[in-house]
Amino acid sequence: MTRARRSRCRAFSKVLKISNGVAVIATNSWYAMQAAERVECVWEPSRYPPEQAGHWDIVQSSFTPEFLAKQWRNDGDIDASLKEGTLLEAEYRAPYVGHQPLEPLNGIGIVTDDRMEIWVGHQTPQSVQYIAAKAIGMKPEQVTFHNEWSGGSFGHRLEFENVRALAEIANQLRGTPVKIVFSREQDFLQDIPRQIAMGRYRGSVKDGKILATDVQVAATPPFKELLRRMDMPPDAPDGQLAVGIWNMYYDIPNYRAASFEVQGVSPSTTWRSVGASANGFFTESFIDELIHAAGLDPLQARIDMCKIPIYRTLLQTVGDMAGWTGPLGNGKGRGVAFVEAFGTAVAEIVEVTMTDAGIRIDKVWVAADVGKVVDPVNFENQVQGGVVWGLGHAMNCELTYANGSVQQTNYNHHEAMRMYQCPVIEVRGLENDYTVRGIGEPPVPPAAPALANAIFAATGKRIREMPFNKFIDFV
Repeated sequence: MTRARRSRCRAFSKVLKISNGVAVIATNSWYAMQAAERVECVWEPSRYPPEQAGHWDIVQSSFTPEFLAKQWRNDGDIDASLKEGTLLEAEYRAPYVGHQPLEPLNGIGIVTDDRMEIWVGHQTPQSVQYIAAKAIGMKPEQVTFHNEWSGGSFGHRLEFENVRALAEIANQLRGTPVKIVFSREQDFLQDIPRQIAMGRYRGSVKDGKILATDVQVAATPPFKELLRRMDMPPDAPDGQLAVGIWNMYYDIPNYRAASFEVQGVSPSTTWRSVGASANGFFTESFIDELIHAAGLDPLQARIDMCKIPIYRTLLQTVGDMAGWTGPLGNGKGRGVAFVEAFGTAVAEIVEVTMTDAGIRIDKVWVAADVGKVVDPVNFENQVQGGVVWGLGHAMNCELTYANGSVQQTNYNHHEAMRMYQCPVIEVRGLENDYTVRGIGEPPVPPAAPALANAIFAATGKRIREMPFNKFIDFV
């Protein structure tokens, strides 16, 4: 049901019904947004729990055989080895987060009797044709798509909220060009977030060595849900939920890793580094806990355990860059993390200082095994941007639900890293072969665990849930 209040916006024309709500038509975006504020909607109950606590309850109850997607590794005898030595257990959480690109969703389109023409920035052009055509009962070949430059995406423009709405609006105004612009608030509210995830980890240490690690991760399957919305439902488990747990390259003789696919909560989608954004934090944080329990140095232990020679070189390189010599003391701490995502391995060291007002991030060193560096300037930019993205979200960002809707609708409630908080970031690319591999996403996953491990080194406090500002202040 929709009731439109009387509006003082004289350019306000009318309200159109679309499949997931209403759209306001006006002569410019400001008038349309002002008029939209005056539209009252009565919504049906959400299909997922109205309150955030209900989402976490469902995730917690998903570690059962019913929701087991796949056991990705089962090395050695995990059950027997967990009974030896010292047992450690930890639970980690990664919340929903938004994409929040600087440019909110938008687009231009026109529909005639037998064709549609559309201008949108998107990551999968062919899918845009299919989704737009399906929305208005046309065939994909009747849609001409012009792919535009976009002001950020981070996975946001793999979805189709703006494409579907634009097609439906333009179809009701045939022959008239239509420009759709989401307000910042609507961009947050309409966003399909990063997966909510929980990791349950157990491990044992004995005689100064890590003997066993048992990994269980439960999360909404981001890539699988995206493919379903594209009418390409996969039969296999979501492989993104395995990144950061199957490709763990430390020589731990007894290692088991499994993923569980959560159902009945908010849909999720791809977000810069996808499954590794949560799993990297879980795994590298727990490895750090095991290393500490074994009485080992966080960097040297990783180097000693690493089974792949070029990855050992990567860890040695980032240690040399930082001048790693062990604990710093005097309220300072360094943390290290190493994650392979999308075929590119990245090692990061974060240095922090504990001040009277909170944690200050001083410097970050990054070494990436990227293959061939084609464009050094762009390479450095992508790595530094990925680190800032990963640190900022780990520090401050989450989306929570209340009364069936997202509570955070602008940057002031979903605040990434501020400029004054940004550390110096030193970058080095290792060109071990002539394969050109990607670098846009791989710098993100190590940032959160390296920061968490650094905070522990400086304060003795383990943080196992993002965002970290729930537990510690940043300056």
